[in-house]
Amino acid sequence: MNLAYSEKGNPNSPALVLIHAFPVNRQMWKHQLDGLSDIMRVVAPDLPGFGESPELGEEKSVAAFAREVVRLLDQLSIPKAVFGGCSMGGYLVFELWRQAPERFAGIILCDTRCEADSPEARENRMKTIAQIREQGVAPLESMLAKLICGETAANRKELVEDIRVVILSTSPASAIDALQALADRPDSSQTLASVNVPALAIVGEKDVVSPLDVVRFMQEKIRGARLAIIPNAGHLSPLENPQTVNGAIREFLMEYKIIGR
Repeated sequence: MNLAYSEKGNPNSPALVLIHAFPVNRQMWKHQLDGLSDIMRVVAPDLPGFGESPELGEEKSVAAFAREVVRLLDQLSIPKAVFGGCSMGGYLVFELWRQAPERFAGIILCDTRCEADSPEARENRMKTIAQIREQGVAPLESMLAKLICGETAANRKELVEDIRVVILSTSPASAIDALQALADRPDSSQTLASVNVPALAIVGEKDVVSPLDVVRFMQEKIRGARLAIIPNAGHLSPLENPQTVNGAIREFLMEYKIIGR
């Protein structure tokens, strides 16, 4: 498989690999590609079945998704990178850490959580899968209300429409595969203590999916991790308030001398 990806920045710069949320694609990182490529080689892949990437074969799991990201890095000759993930992307970052910790120069966990699905959350995913089988991806449109905060919904109609279009462009099969993989993902709570690279936790101030207390828990369990609370943002903070997110990432990279001042 060859994952589709966007890349911007000097190939000789330290690499920043950004993994998108569900049910969007790599376009959610467009402001980071533009805003951080002066200091990093920024790479944003489409996960299997999303955007322009082909679907996986028989195995549908977070572990299989992560292996494809590692293969992409091999193709791009990137031996080590700072890995960042938003929501589903954060689950992938945990899995990447378990598979290949030697490839990490740093870790950014954005609007995500370490716990596995609760029984209620898993049941909701199964209900969504059943709806998609009957109706296509239209039911995913209802996620918009939780993905963005009220200010974004009220004041940034063009962005809201862009997100809606991306969501509805996802194929039903890919959405079902991803939902099943997310429901089956392992709990990563015990993984936090093993993280021994520079870490940054980012959370939209008004995120109702992975709220502040959830993200703060991860930050407190990872030794030395920093926390950035993003105002006027919900679950897709890199899209809703990109300037502040980029500033937090830039400061983090400089603090740990991943980049020079």
